[in-house]
Amino acid sequence: MAVHEIMELTQKSKKYEEIIEEMVRVERKVFPKHESLATSFKEELRKKNCGVLYSQMDGEVLVGYVMYSWPSSLAASITKLAGDNQIMSQRSLPQAHIR
Repeated sequence: MAVHEIMELTQKSKKYEEIIEEMVRVERKVFPKHESLATSFKEELRKKNCGVLYSQMDGEVLVGYVMYSWPSSLAASITKLAGDNQIMSQRSLPQAHIR
């Protein structure tokens, strides 16, 4: 049975660059060009009020991610939510985790 983990991505995270590359790949596949942050993903993450949570399966395969920002100390908003449908269908993952 596959083990799912949800983690926060920071610059100190193991495999930071590798995870970013996977997120960019998913971004290109899921979103139309005019909505995609593929070319500016790293720049978005460098913003002080931006963060990313991501889901991995078995510690290797990126399943999906959520990018969020907090414009004030009282509220945060989701700016991107994406999942790799191909991975989910290949591995028989419950899609409710990403919806």
